[in-house]
Amino acid sequence: MAAPGIIIHQIFPFGAFGPRQWSESELRRLMRWLKTLGYADVLFIPWGIYRAEDGPLTILEQGALYQSGLMAAPAFEPGQLYAPEDPFLGTRDGLRRAETLRITARAAREFGLRPWLALMTTLGAPGFTREHPELAAVNGIDLFNEGVGLCPSQPAARQHLLDLYEQQVRYFDAAAGFVLWQRDPGGCRCDRCMPQARMMGDLGNAFLAMIRRHRREEPVAFSAWHVNLAEVPDLARTLDPCLLIFESPRIHAADVSLDIFEERVKAWQVQGRQVESWLEVQENPTSLLPSVYPERMAEAVRRIQRLELARVWVSATQNPYLFPLHLWLTPRLWAEPADAGRLTAKFLRSTYGDYAVESGLDYAQATERAFDLTQALSTRAAGFLNLFVVTSP
Repeated sequence: MAAPGIIIHQIFPFGAFGPRQWSESELRRLMRWLKTLGYADVLFIPWGIYRAEDGPLTILEQGALYQSGLMAAPAFEPGQLYAPEDPFLGTRDGLRRAETLRITARAAREFGLRPWLALMTTLGAPGFTREHPELAAVNGIDLFNEGVGLCPSQPAARQHLLDLYEQQVRYFDAAAGFVLWQRDPGGCRCDRCMPQARMMGDLGNAFLAMIRRHRREEPVAFSAWHVNLAEVPDLARTLDPCLLIFESPRIHAADVSLDIFEERVKAWQVQGRQVESWLEVQENPTSLLPSVYPERMAEAVRRIQRLELARVWVSATQNPYLFPLHLWLTPRLWAEPADAGRLTAKFLRSTYGDYAVESGLDYAQATERAFDLTQALSTRAAGFLNLFVVTSP
């Protein structure tokens, strides 16, 4: 089995709590630390826009209000995409953020990690999308990315997307692998983009051809995040055979349980596709009360190994840097089957001292129980999911 990889999210602004606002020296220390934890690969996601904090509310508190229909989308600021011709991304702040990400990816390679780059294949540059509202996506999933989704079936939009992300492939020169992302954020459901499997397959192959003009050997994966199970057979036949498939059980939500995850993986495998998995463990909790699911993680890793997947990735948002149990735990669970409670106790003892073990284990069990109580299908059907994932526990 290959050593685990890790996905670094930087979309939420948490100051010292997360890497979005860290200095270059702090990011270098992060890369060195991830290598010592046992990771081999690191995936960066360069966003076109960031949603800005507004007044006394954090971005996640704003998100809870927004998802509940109680406020408009927050203002945005430039993200990390490199687009010097764009009136937003080409500003001093935009170019600085792109350069910081390029330096971080180079540092990852310096410390022995293999850096990957995610390409959000249906999200355009904010200046272009503002000038071309006629090319906008229809009924896409664009939370926190409102206004930059494009319809990839319109030739002018597709050409912009391919040109924009070709700039990223060339600019982020340390990238040694790529992941193609089409939904959440992104996607389009207009008549041109139906059937969806055909559109996603054609777009994925177009992006692969673009990447291959510059990188002949690097692995390229297709993220099946929010791909419907019924779409898998057609997608598996349409996508180029060299594309890896990334599948994920949702540990923070109930929409893809471990049972459904197994079904999805087998649907790809029966079509002869190579699948890798990533543990989406901690997407949107509050900054001061991190959700931790060690038992749920251990069970997910056991199932991933039974499916004979070559690698597991772990998702790292802001909270793991406050309480990095999941980051520490994943390589150990992947290396050999172990009792999650025993490993959690070891982490608590070595990090905080003996006094923290009992209360820390109680806290972990409480968040596991909170998930079970709030993420039943009945509560999700009642609309509780969106509020929970943004503000839990």
